[in-house]
Amino acid sequence: MNTQVGPAIVRMADVPWQNLEARDGIFIKSATFGDESTRRYLRAVVGKSSATAMSPRHKHTFEQLRYFIEGDAKYGNVIYHPGDCVYFPEGVPYGPQVGYNDTDSTQIVLQWGGPSGVYYPSGDEQGAAKRALDNLGEFRDGVYFPNAAKPKDGFEAILEHITGEPVAYAQARYDAPIRMRTSAFASRPNPADERISVQHLARFNECGPEIEFVTARAGATLPATPVTADRLTVLLRGAADYGAEAIEGITLVHVPAGTSSNALTARDECALLVVTFG
Repeated sequence: MNTQVGPAIVRMADVPWQNLEARDGIFIKSATFGDESTRRYLRAVVGKSSATAMSPRHKHTFEQLRYFIEGDAKYGNVIYHPGDCVYFPEGVPYGPQVGYNDTDSTQIVLQWGGPSGVYYPSGDEQGAAKRALDNLGEFRDGVYFPNAAKPKDGFEAILEHITGEPVAYAQARYDAPIRMRTSAFASRPNPADERISVQHLARFNECGPEIEFVTARAGATLPATPVTADRLTVLLRGAADYGAEAIEGITLVHVPAGTSSNALTARDECALLVVTFG
């Protein structure tokens, strides 16, 4: 992966589905954005979890954000529904994750390194580590079972293989994952163009994430702007022109810090999830 010098666009319709393998019943389309010079990476996934999928209770060395598009899912004693945006902070246990109401669930999932500074590896590094560990044990239901050692969390095993060191989890800043019900947030029109409305969901930590939900009616333009922190815009619904590029369906637009976004003009009504990272 080279240093990213401007906006990068990934149309998820062009990305093949993959079996997550480490967790049964979960399929993903995945893209990784990042910068080799800083070794800072963001992984963005469209995930489908079957009604029978299961992931054990665990915690992360990284930050995670999920936006639920279709279907219901149960994490521990909490049931998430379409329109829920959920922040899973580093070091905070959650789960187990199971299907609910006999429905499959479709979600946008973002993962990146958190405020503690624990390294979050690129998608290529994770894939290579997973293939190497497959020769030394077995991934099953989110847990790695080495041939000659005690079981451990699957991602923990991958990170230890990459770094060669035991995983150290950050002290939890929060008690539990935080759900934002997007339908409950006020939608405020943009004074410069009332065809654009913004729901400010939250900002966490000294380095983000900052999360907004934006709706743009046909003909409205979000202007090009300088970007001082990494920004990922997820087109969830609709069609638009991003600079000279036509985008539609679920599309990811990543703009690295220190560069500039392009103007986005809605061709029909668009729904956008906008996440800014410090």
